[in-house]
Amino acid sequence: MPTLTIELTEESEEILSKVLKSGAFTDASEAMQEGLRLLDMRQAAIDEEEEVKAAYLRKLLAESTASYERGDYIEINTDEELEAVMEEIFQKAVAKSQSA
Repeated sequence: MPTLTIELTEESEEILSKVLKSGAFTDASEAMQEGLRLLDMRQAAIDEEEEVKAAYLRKLLAESTASYERGDYIEINTDEELEAVMEEIFQKAVAKSQSA
């Protein structure tokens, strides 16, 4: 296995020392390998979550595009029209929450 020299901050050195004193690992190399394994697992989970989010956004985009192509949208040209639509949505949400 190749040798790699790294510099640790005081805090990291204290953590490593504490872990080694606990007996959880036989040496610093073993502890660092476990730390790297955990970092790799965390990054894999982050990558998976990002892919799930990207897939969801692609689905929403496809649904939105299909709605637009069907003409299933409203055109809003002024702030007043936007306010009216937002008020209508708000009122529907209030009515729905009160009926639940």
